[in-house]
Amino acid sequence: MDALSPLLDSLRVQAAAVGHFDFGLPWCFAWDYAPTHCLVVLEGRCWWADAAPGEGTWLEAGDALVVLRNGRFTLGSAPDLARVPWTDVWRAAMLSNLKFDKRESTPAPMRLSWNPGAERTHLLAMAFGFEDGERHPLLAALPDRLLVRRQAHASPWAASALDFLGTESGRDLPGFAALSRRLAELLFNDLLRRHLLSSPAHAGGWLKGLADPALAKALSAMHRQPGQDWSLARLAQQAGLSRTVFSERFLARVGETPMGYLRAWRMHCARELLAAQRPVGEVVGRLGYASERAFREAFKRLAGTTPTAYAHGHRSSASR
Repeated sequence: MDALSPLLDSLRVQAAAVGHFDFGLPWCFAWDYAPTHCLVVLEGRCWWADAAPGEGTWLEAGDALVVLRNGRFTLGSAPDLARVPWTDVWRAAMLSNLKFDKRESTPAPMRLSWNPGAERTHLLAMAFGFEDGERHPLLAALPDRLLVRRQAHASPWAASALDFLGTESGRDLPGFAALSRRLAELLFNDLLRRHLLSSPAHAGGWLKGLADPALAKALSAMHRQPGQDWSLARLAQQAGLSRTVFSERFLARVGETPMGYLRAWRMHCARELLAAQRPVGEVVGRLGYASERAFREAFKRLAGTTPTAYAHGHRSSASR
């Protein structure tokens, strides 16, 4: 059962930006960039240290670093180099701060050159803003940073996309900004998928459930049909297990009860529907709540606001 596709489909990118960075040797930055972003090595290599400088790993051409949160680390051409604050580099290049707002047009591709030289490292940078942020079940279940090696389930189309972004970035042809955003979204999803396919046994939360064939069937059923009248017994039946075995295994692998996970997934789907300006009554019907009152109470308890206020906030943002 494909339990991953519905989650990737539901990952709504609000805005994306693409940049190309050329760093001449030697270089080393104290990286500090908060929004979700990816760095793909197109040419050369670089040293990434997640903790103290010198305690890290080499990123080779084709490797990607996905930073979902807490973007503080060292990135340089070699270990133990003096670090320049990344904010200083950004300001020196006179690049504006990114505002991930769907009201704004797609940002033009950013280009940054530092210490130009014959030996260089060329990075493709992709930054993202998401409608659901870290509350999305997929992003919330993943660690702060993912290292995706080139060999990990590499896709031929992804190599072509990276080549296109690398060669077209300097030509300033009309339409490239829009195309680059679409490709960035696809590449981001591809990197997440490659990470999950390469290390399912080591993933946390529901990802461990995906590695269990029985639990994957129940997870897939919840993801595809959140509005079904699911009970513990029916979910256990989907998994082909007794209620006791299913409940215990789900809690051990996923880290929460089956019904708790279902509530969280329904709430994510509710936020998505409300943001799309679907009526509350429709949301209630599609997600299997007993009544509008029950839904409103559950939504306010978990989301911190009422469904109407949440929908109004998205409508106001879209109209500005």
